Amino acid sequence: MRKGDKIDKGFCAQKNYWKSIMWYKILPFIFPKRNLNVKKIKGRLSHPFKAQKNEKVKRFYDWLFSAFESFLNSWENFKTVRSIFAQIF
Repeated sequence: MRKGDKIDKGFCAQKNYWKSIMWYKILPFIFPKRNLNVKKIKGRLSHPFKAQKNEKVKRFYDWLFSAFESFLNSWENFKTVRSIFAQIF
């Protein structure tokens, strides 16, 4: 597994989105529930302290945040990919 890889955790909780992005540096394949508060999750996402001095790290997090936002806006397109993960695991 590499930084930026997509992983399916299989369940939805706001802290799991945050943890996947901030701790593991991956784009989570957790499908949102209807009552998911996207603003709350996006409000918790911020650049880590080390990104303030390192432009490469800052660009990586910018990319990861935008990819996450894109995923949340079009998550229904990934249902087939999710079903493949479910069959494998």
